[in-house]
Amino acid sequence: MPTYKRLGYAGLLPFVFGVGLYAFDTSIFNLTGDTLFVLYSAVILSFLAGTLWANSLKNNGEAVYDKELITSNVISLIAFVCLLMNSTLIAVTLLLIAYLLIFKHEATLENYAEIYPDYFSMRKLLTLIVSALHLLLAGLILFPHFGQGA
Repeated sequence: MPTYKRLGYAGLLPFVFGVGLYAFDTSIFNLTGDTLFVLYSAVILSFLAGTLWANSLKNNGEAVYDKELITSNVISLIAFVCLLMNSTLIAVTLLLIAYLLIFKHEATLENYAEIYPDYFSMRKLLTLIVSALHLLLAGLILFPHFGQGA
């Protein structure tokens, strides 16, 4: 398995860990599961946004790729704002929306799926799993009686 796939799938572990900590009302390094989840999610989202920036530069910054630069910055700013929010539920919801938007944006890039079929397939699966974990955490926050979190 290529390194990018191993790293991609291993990157799911902190999301799962954050949901687990929240569900069992446990913390690590004085961080609750939901806080850990939001922190990690924002970092990964910013990383993904940075790949759009790199893709734009790879194409010599032509005007058609300005949308990628702007999208990259907007998504990174959304991630940053989520770190400042008092409401974990709103932060998790915004992060989920941003993950879906960045994937939709990547899917609309010219020939992206054809040029990078293995990567795109992996990104689709990772986005599905990460989205499901965001929904699961949001559900645990909304309905704490399903987990032990408050």
